[in-house]
Amino acid sequence: DGLSGNSKTAMIATVSCSADQYNHSINTLKYADRAKEIKTHISTNVGTVESHVSDYQKIIDNLQSEVQNLKEQLESQQAVGNQLQSMLEEEQQQQQQQPMSPAGRRQEEEAQMKWLDSLSSEINENTEERINLQKALFELEDMNVCNKGELQHLEEYLE
Repeated sequence: DGLSGNSKTAMIATVSCSADQYNHSINTLKYADRAKEIKTHISTNVGTVESHVSDYQKIIDNLQSEVQNLKEQLESQQAVGNQLQSMLEEEQQQQQQQPMSPAGRRQEEEAQMKWLDSLSSEINENTEERINLQKALFELEDMNVCNKGELQHLEEYLE
């Protein structure tokens, strides 16, 4: 397959005059002799310039239609995004237009403070639990070291 197609192929064989390269030189010459027996058939391109141009024109047309389809998809997605944005803005305007009474604001602030207090207490509990776990881990590692030492003493005693 490498020698077929519309091209000419040339082979160059190099040999060495060194005695220690004799076998390599002989094998190279044998291979070159076999390679020159390979016959390739060169054929000319039968296509015309007009056929290449028409093929390229079809490819260009297909790509242009694909670009147009992608632009339409992008525009439709942008339209949906714009609708969502306008709905969000309308909702925010409605919330701003509805005045909140001082009592309602106070209740909302109290609810936010309770939520922040609960988060703070959860963080403190998690931190304490983590510290206790680290202490337990250190104690277990110390016990492990002591047990290894005792095991070595027992093995030495048994030997």
